[in-house]
Amino acid sequence: MTAATKARLTNVAQRVDSLIDQHQCADAATLAKNEGGAVMADMATKICTLRYSDAK
Repeated sequence: MTAATKARLTNVAQRVDSLIDQHQCADAATLAKNEGGAVMADMATKICTLRYSDAK
């Protein structure tokens, strides 16, 4: 992975994390899918489910 790709994906991950923190899970998953790929979108969805599900 090039330094530029790593920097881009790190930036996307930070933006996704910020959206998750704001309870904007659908927006986070969309951003992750569009700019980070299917794996990042899946992770964003799973993080939201774990963080905000009522089953704790």
